[in-house]
Amino acid sequence: KILKAYIGNVVKNPDEPKYRKINMDNKAYKTKVKPFLGAKSLLLAVGFNPTEDGLGLELSEDADVKVLEQALEKVEAAYDAYMK
Repeated sequence: KILKAYIGNVVKNPDEPKYRKINMDNKAYKTKVKPFLGAKSLLLAVGFNPTEDGLGLELSEDADVKVLEQALEKVEAAYDAYMK
């Protein structure tokens, strides 16, 4: 659900700085994203990059919105299937 929110927020608000950064040190990330195999890899694949301090991820300026939209569709479908 958090992964869906991270990607969904940036798709809906691509110019909003607060949605372009993910703090990997916060509780939500550590408990609801990090434990899932491939979650961080997905974020990297859609355009997020590690921050200089290594404590977060930041969406690159040239991230492809279409890729983000497609990833959101797939994450939503996976989430819906998981919740059934």
